[in-house]
Amino acid sequence: MNHRSFWFSIFGTPSTDEPWGWLLFGHHVCVSFTTIAGRHVLAPVFLGGEPALSDAHPPLFADREAIAIELAESFTPEQRRAAVVYDSVLDPSMPEGRRHPADERHVAGAFRDNRVIPYEGLVARTLDEGQWARLRALIADYLLLYREEQRTLTLADVDAHRDDTHVSWYGATDGSTPIYLRIHSPVILAELDHHAGVWLSNRLPARFHVHTTLRLPNGNDYGHAYLAQHTDRSTTETEGTEI
Repeated sequence: MNHRSFWFSIFGTPSTDEPWGWLLFGHHVCVSFTTIAGRHVLAPVFLGGEPALSDAHPPLFADREAIAIELAESFTPEQRRAAVVYDSVLDPSMPEGRRHPADERHVAGAFRDNRVIPYEGLVARTLDEGQWARLRALIADYLLLYREEQRTLTLADVDAHRDDTHVSWYGATDGSTPIYLRIHSPVILAELDHHAGVWLSNRLPARFHVHTTLRLPNGNDYGHAYLAQHTDRSTTETEGTEI
């Protein structure tokens, strides 16, 4: 909540070929980095802002929101019916417990490491090529912390699971109201949620308090799945070595 309240931790020994990682943690930021056998994992990542806009800088996540709204506005009526799970981020038809006192609509927030979350919303295999390009650009924006070559590898994983990718949307699709967005596949789980004020006075969710999350499902938060594969491979190679 101020410019000094951040912590940085290193896990393992920094190396060019052995697994290690770091964690940056503080208010409205949590970034976990792991490198394993040439692959980088930046997940979990939590980034937020309140206020998400100022006189000196463009609104936080403005590009991400613009791509998301462009995608949502391109939906056919049938696609919109599938994608829009709730008409409002405060829809009274939400089941009890769907909104968390702190995380609001997030399902991949703190203490949710490698949580198994049911899919909901529109399946990406119903998108045309232009819509898929917009969704892919939206996912790429969540991966901006990756180095270019690592982002390319991660997007290749996303492409391989196009038919299993789901987009869920709460709120209006034209940007006129606060929204909750989730992109979810076997290899990525990304969210954007507009929150009520904590330090500001808005009692209802608003676009100037934004939370975003990024996780790699199926056991790959913190690169756990890659680490298990690396350990198994290293063990097999060691057992197969003649002494």
